[in-house]
Amino acid sequence: MFFLTSQEFERFTSLQAIAGMVYDFLGPAHIVQLHLPADLSIAAKILTQAANKSGALTLPMGLVGDLDESLDSLLQKRDVPGKFRQVSALFAAPGYLWALASRSLQRGLRPEDFGIKNISSGGAKVSRDLRALVTKAWGVTLREGYSMAEMVSTGAYSCDEGNLHFLEYSGILEVLDPVTREPVKFGDVGVAVFTSFYPDRELMPILRYWTRDLVRLIACPCGQITVAIEEVIGRTDHMMIVGGQNFYPQPIGDVLTAFSELVQPPRFHIRNEERTTMLHTIVEIECATTLTEAARAELVEKIRLALPFSGAMHIQLGVVQCEIHLMSPGSIAAPFRYKLQGPTPV
Repeated sequence: MFFLTSQEFERFTSLQAIAGMVYDFLGPAHIVQLHLPADLSIAAKILTQAANKSGALTLPMGLVGDLDESLDSLLQKRDVPGKFRQVSALFAAPGYLWALASRSLQRGLRPEDFGIKNISSGGAKVSRDLRALVTKAWGVTLREGYSMAEMVSTGAYSCDEGNLHFLEYSGILEVLDPVTREPVKFGDVGVAVFTSFYPDRELMPILRYWTRDLVRLIACPCGQITVAIEEVIGRTDHMMIVGGQNFYPQPIGDVLTAFSELVQPPRFHIRNEERTTMLHTIVEIECATTLTEAARAELVEKIRLALPFSGAMHIQLGVVQCEIHLMSPGSIAAPFRYKLQGPTPV
């Protein structure tokens, strides 16, 4: 858990509003549509408040409705004095953007049907394929943001080259060796470590926060003099992101110990795949017994309902699809090796 004062929150939203007006994705003329879960995302709260402060017409749609309703809102022409006629700025997590852009192309919609000028995403890694899909659907370059709830004001934003630049007025970034914890050479991969600056974090200062995100410092050709990285390369742990929410494998393994049909301790592998219409979360689990097709289908459904991310907003909404595959013992090449915590389950 982390804590903010009301003054810190006001500072964050004001700085976001100023940055939005400087880079022209917020301001009095804009109509901003946000597809972020306001009850789960500090970014949604900050972006909504910042858009309001900038004078934009804000449509905080969260994750309600279906994709066609979201597209219809983007297409709708609004006669509001001083505003663009259509939504001009779109904010959404990568999983939602993938499904929304795919649905737009399915409907035969063209970039000129929309009035979108800026599209931003964060909360999960943005792939090159998603960038290409967004450009194809809406004719706009996707802008990526990188931050975290613990270091909400010390984030990075992508430039025209697609690289991430850090806002060094709010904190400092170090890139350290994951083993020795010493600074790595420029261009080598290391762990991103953040320290916050006053007054951004007055109530709860963050000193050398070990993010477990692997990054590489680069010299970006865009000309900005801020510290830059290409992208988040990976993690030093097994955390994964489903939609915009973080999940760790140990709690997933805890759930799987309840199923006697599976290899125990559980051996499983999870990955995300971007497919034609949406993001798929693939869960492969080694099964210890031979089952009939009906019994396999019943077991898969029980596991699906028990998994911690079964209630994730993007899965509930249907823009991220969860697939569960039962595998034969020893068939997963590099499984997560679950460690039992306590007595062996019966």
